[in-house]
Amino acid sequence: MWRLRKIEENPAACFEALTEVCRLAISADGTLNIVLNGPTLTYEDLRLVMDRVEAPGVEPMLQQVVFDFGQVGEIQTSWTVVLAFLIRFATRASFACHVRNLSGQPANIFTLYRRSHDVMRLLATGTPKFRLPAHRRAG
Repeated sequence: MWRLRKIEENPAACFEALTEVCRLAISADGTLNIVLNGPTLTYEDLRLVMDRVEAPGVEPMLQQVVFDFGQVGEIQTSWTVVLAFLIRFATRASFACHVRNLSGQPANIFTLYRRSHDVMRLLATGTPKFRLPAHRRAG
């Protein structure tokens, strides 16, 4: 928490922290691709990114936000909080929000909650490489 408070008080520190957490790229069609830097992701890291996306003036120019988990091998701290935070962000946003390139532990987390409509909405069209393991597809 101290790190976030320190970052919020200093724009240069905020930018530096953001570049440690992810790479951002926005396309002409209004898609913001957020490539999360691995190998681990924490709630605080995700909060930092989402706070910047929700900043005044940013949301009107976005049509879609895609969180790319391709480099993330592990979600630390409470992974249920990270998933809930993603769902909350997606349901409050005025733009589409998706995740893609899940593998390892992050993919297992999404698989665990695959019956959730909100989780499936996050996965829809944003996860071309994500596949449920064969033993989990049934039922």
